[in-house]
Amino acid sequence: MKDLLKKILDQRSNGLYFVNTPTGSAKSYSAVQLMKNNYKTFNQHFIFITNNLNNLPMTDLEKALGDDYKSHVIRVESIIDNILHHFDETIIPDEYKKMDSYKNLKNCLKSYQYQSEYIQKHSDKAPLAADLFKVAQDKLLNADSAFRKDIRKKLLTPNFKKFSKDERKRIIKSKYSWLRDLYPAMFVEDYKIICMSVKRFFTSIDPIYVKKYRFSESNIIDNSILFIDEVDATKNEINNIIIESSLRSTVELIPMVHRMTDPFINWKDIAPKRLQDLVPEGDKQFDQIRKRALEIRLNCHDELPYFCSEIKSRNFLMSDSTFHANFEDKSRRNAYV
Repeated sequence: MKDLLKKILDQRSNGLYFVNTPTGSAKSYSAVQLMKNNYKTFNQHFIFITNNLNNLPMTDLEKALGDDYKSHVIRVESIIDNILHHFDETIIPDEYKKMDSYKNLKNCLKSYQYQSEYIQKHSDKAPLAADLFKVAQDKLLNADSAFRKDIRKKLLTPNFKKFSKDERKRIIKSKYSWLRDLYPAMFVEDYKIICMSVKRFFTSIDPIYVKKYRFSESNIIDNSILFIDEVDATKNEINNIIIESSLRSTVELIPMVHRMTDPFINWKDIAPKRLQDLVPEGDKQFDQIRKRALEIRLNCHDELPYFCSEIKSRNFLMSDSTFHANFEDKSRRNAYV
């Protein structure tokens, strides 16, 4: 196993390598040894992700790297876990403690901790406790987001914004070291070995001094070695993440269609002259597109993004982002959602 991973590393070629060996064949141990032997010379990062946090090889990495562990290895925690593990331990300056968002975050953390203890002690009241715990969790996430926003607002003065990304980073490290204690992941790119859950891999990292970015889409992973533990379970987790992300995304479909069709229908009035000059007069493909756009306008009335009782042949997505369905067929129930 050790020789196989070393061979893959030495190839320096992008791709997916599936190591199909039984449990107990030292896959994780071999991965740790590979990272140990190459983290000083490998130009990019080693990234280890898993759907089961217990599988993260943090203990093995600490033993393997010794004194270099803290400066070269980071476990990127979920936002909730990060608050639990770092908020009370961080020495936050008084000027930030005076913020309402700080006080709210502190209160929400206490509430979350209380609900967490309660749900562990009262398993007989699990359904109700779980609902209250979810509320406390959402409040804690929102409170942390609000506190980060206030920190960003205080830090990003007009003068500070004049500095480059690297200069901002240097200033934060030298003058605001407490931020690194509170939010270690803001400098995740500084670490050679990065460990995290699959879900965290697909969520955003907030450096505060620059815009948020999605870790899975960042240049941090470019040409890095990514270890994916428990591939089958991880695949299911990724599917769940895609579904959850899709459910959170809402699009007003009718206005979107209108924005697509209107420039073709009113081509002469809307399109810039230089754009019109690019389309030859009598172009059959373009005329066909315009004809189709006009059919959509006449049949579906995409110019009307609201309920209209005279039009019963379509569903409606309102400007208030609620979905309204009208069924005329008697075999189906009339539905107004």
